[in-house]
Amino acid sequence: MSGGQTATRGFLLQTLVLLLGAFAKEDKDKTWIAVEIEPDTDDDKTDIRWQYSDGTSKAVQVKSSQNQIGMASAKDWAHSLSWRKQRPRLSCF
Repeated sequence: MSGGQTATRGFLLQTLVLLLGAFAKEDKDKTWIAVEIEPDTDDDKTDIRWQYSDGTSKAVQVKSSQNQIGMASAKDWAHSLSWRKQRPRLSCF
């Protein structure tokens, strides 16, 4: 797969995660009020950021590869996000 095809697949997966998240109701007491794709962050690790009416937010990182992504790599990526106190809810797809 060429670099352009790989990037396109990644953006399509981000869009799919965003759309599914828009219709999913993880917590019936929470309503999202804003969502950002590729928000401007210091570390560039957040692909999607949801903001909720109660003041909380959820950061999502979407990973794709033509190769299998191992559990150790997934845990490393999740750990690199999980230390951020301003992002109490984290997801890695």
